[in-house]
Amino acid sequence: MRACGLAAVVLCLLVLGGCGHPSETTGGSSRPAARPPTAPAPGAPAHHAAAPKAPRPTQLNLGPCRIAVPPGWTGEKETAEQNVLGVLHGPPAEGRRPTIVVCRFEAPERTSGAAAARALAEGAASQANSRREELLALRQMSLCGRAAYRLDTRSKHWNLSSYFAVANGQAFGIICAAPRVEGRDYDAAFQYALQGLVFFELRGRA
Repeated sequence: MRACGLAAVVLCLLVLGGCGHPSETTGGSSRPAARPPTAPAPGAPAHHAAAPKAPRPTQLNLGPCRIAVPPGWTGEKETAEQNVLGVLHGPPAEGRRPTIVVCRFEAPERTSGAAAARALAEGAASQANSRREELLALRQMSLCGRAAYRLDTRSKHWNLSSYFAVANGQAFGIICAAPRVEGRDYDAAFQYALQGLVFFELRGRA
């Protein structure tokens, strides 16, 4: 899948995400409902309650990678869209939900990881420009210990930050889409998810 096809996938998922309500999952399976606490039997010795432990971060296992699900968000493994590994949705704001889309596609041949990531980002920038989106920035960075590129664009209703990296001969695109709603900032949630990103090494590959 080329970077140009990525834009259509993301736009489709954003529309669906505005009205969809995927169940919260960890590794692709729904969480069971928690049982209510039971009261001790009359006359039973009282036990001192242990200090509550901080909840462990929710991880969504997507096969070749794993990403953290921000608190209050939902994660869904796989979709009907080809090459989409998973989708994360945050609470809705004015009918639109912040969304993170994780995609995997073939990396450009005969290029290094950094060069391939840049080529994908530039292709996505070209498509954004053709849709008359505002191009804000294209810069190199490190993502999960690998050379990557971040593309920031803006449309009438969305702020998008797209991250491109190559791992194990596969190209990954992580698109973070935030509704343009006054007083709402989703950067902390996006960074939470990206800090929990892990690319898994494949057998037989360096």
